[in-house]
Amino acid sequence: MIGADPDKLRQQFAETGREAVVSESCADLAGKRRQEGAGAHFEIAVWLYPSEKRDDNHVAEELSHRADEIVLIPSAGADVAQRRPQLVESFRRFGLLPDYECDLRELHPEAVRLRRGPSGSADELIPAVEAAFTRLNTRLSALQRIFQIRVSELEAAHRHIAKLEEKLLKLKQYRRELKLLKDQRQTLRKSPERRIGQVLLAPYRIPEKLMKRAWEKLKPGSAEWRRSAPLTEYQEWLQQHRAARNDLDRMRQGARGFAIQPLISIIMPIYDTSVQWLTEAAESVLAQAYENWELLLIDDGSSAADLVNALPALAARDQRIVLDRTARNEGISAASNRALARARGEWVTFLDHDDLIEPDALFQIVRLLQTHPDADMIYSDEDKLSESGCEAPVFKPDWSISFAQLHRPFDRDPPRAGSEGRRFPFRIRWRARLRSVLSYHRTNRSDLSCPAGVIPLAAKRKLECDQRSAKTRSI
Repeated sequence: MIGADPDKLRQQFAETGREAVVSESCADLAGKRRQEGAGAHFEIAVWLYPSEKRDDNHVAEELSHRADEIVLIPSAGADVAQRRPQLVESFRRFGLLPDYECDLRELHPEAVRLRRGPSGSADELIPAVEAAFTRLNTRLSALQRIFQIRVSELEAAHRHIAKLEEKLLKLKQYRRELKLLKDQRQTLRKSPERRIGQVLLAPYRIPEKLMKRAWEKLKPGSAEWRRSAPLTEYQEWLQQHRAARNDLDRMRQGARGFAIQPLISIIMPIYDTSVQWLTEAAESVLAQAYENWELLLIDDGSSAADLVNALPALAARDQRIVLDRTARNEGISAASNRALARARGEWVTFLDHDDLIEPDALFQIVRLLQTHPDADMIYSDEDKLSESGCEAPVFKPDWSISFAQLHRPFDRDPPRAGSEGRRFPFRIRWRARLRSVLSYHRTNRSDLSCPAGVIPLAAKRKLECDQRSAKTRSI
């Protein structure tokens, strides 16, 4: 082999039990030839040819003396359309011709095999060239299909953006109308006629106020009243399918007997969140029926004193909780990458600092791995959780191209680098869907962070139109 890293390739050949001579350049090969003797011969020679034309004839002559079969592979940056015909012509002078019947696409799409032999008749050459042309045509058709899919996705994205822009214009119009109504209302409230009416109606409103106060004292507490309110059909379904205490005890015992018990790293970036919500999120992890996990709390330079003081006590509750801090606020991507560098688990998931997970969430993940150990990514349905505790479904499809960059999956051996914003690239080879609700989004009026799938510019425009933005709370 010529043109590759000698040390790396020697190790690879040694591991496979194959003998090979690896040279970084043709000069090294010539030196080894003098040491080994002119009679040294090899089954096959591989040349990773460079981008620039440099001693092609000399290398072709040297390789033609050492092997009867040559494989040409372009190195990084080589112009195949220009370099390959030049090299084929150089080797032709020494009796080495392309073998069009040999398909080396698995080795490299642009690789070509040369072997010694006569040029052959037209009856032999034409079928070989036609077969090579068929392979190229098949590859071109596949690329064209991929291109058409990408164009369709782009057109769909443009249509979606146009609809969003239309909704944004309507929202601006509604805001202007609302502001006008508020101004009119304020003008009416300050009018002399209204003040005179309030004075005249005051004696009649006293009994109404007394009745309201009496009702406030007699009615049940707001929390109890909410609990007594009838459940929706979806909430009834959710209560029926949610794991009970006895179920969790059985899950905890069953998980200890699993054949596959991977360590799951739960990454939680933290920045100036509510201590109550953070505590609820950590407690939802502590309550897991599957016990082989670690929770990495990464404080991204929080300035809230109550949060900074509460973090050490929260980490001390369990030895599986790891606390780390950044010197300054670097953003969720940097904090998540810092946690990924410390994560020890085979599987990794991301949990926001104000999110919740069901007690059987990790158990369901690991139970699926018992029957699908080759899975690389697992995801489930999720719910949206409001500040008052109201739940609403946010179901996921069985398949979606957008899941190529999934928001908070369970992922096996993730790459140790993040991307801009909140999108983390994961390579998906096989995925499984858990048909149950394991995650929750909490909508928070005071949080202006950009949810997954929303670019910062769009979030900024939305913020200018409405000072309330939705923050997703999920796993």
